[in-house]
Amino acid sequence: MGNQELIVVCYMGGTYGDMVAGLINEDLKIAVIWQVARPNEEVSKLKKPHTFGSDQEKDEYINSISSEYKCILSHDQDYHFKRGHNVLGIVVTTMKSALKCAKRFKAAHRPQVWKEMMVRCGAKTIEEYAEMMLHYSSAIEKQSKWVISTDEIEDRRIVERIEQITGKSLTKSTQNSYENWRMIVIHRLL
Repeated sequence: MGNQELIVVCYMGGTYGDMVAGLINEDLKIAVIWQVARPNEEVSKLKKPHTFGSDQEKDEYINSISSEYKCILSHDQDYHFKRGHNVLGIVVTTMKSALKCAKRFKAAHRPQVWKEMMVRCGAKTIEEYAEMMLHYSSAIEKQSKWVISTDEIEDRRIVERIEQITGKSLTKSTQNSYENWRMIVIHRLL
């Protein structure tokens, strides 16, 4: 798979990006203790784009893994849009959804992770982070090749959407992993 076919899942923390990547790569793993999807670390490096020294280093990273994976995760949408990558943006559509995802992010991570995120993005409260999600969603919808809402992820439409995007049916095992994740994570949020 060349890097033109690689799907880059761009999202804000709390909006289920790790789970979506697990579905696309068909390696969804659930960390029951934390009640979140846990992606392969190799596909997650651009979740911390500040750890790369330059866009060239990011290019090298993508080129090095694009033959092994169908997608990667990233919080660096501007870089991907500039490079013309195939971006799948995950969005929230209402303040209610944004608040749910912001609360989920805070609850699913250690306090230090929440503090680091607040410093990096400038949010001071869950409500401010939720507001940022809405603004991010509006921007990402305009530039992404594909968009999936958190509502689609929560209500099972995600399987059909991923199959449309990839042109392939998800394996029964991957669908079962999604249903297990949904039972663990979504039902406690709904």
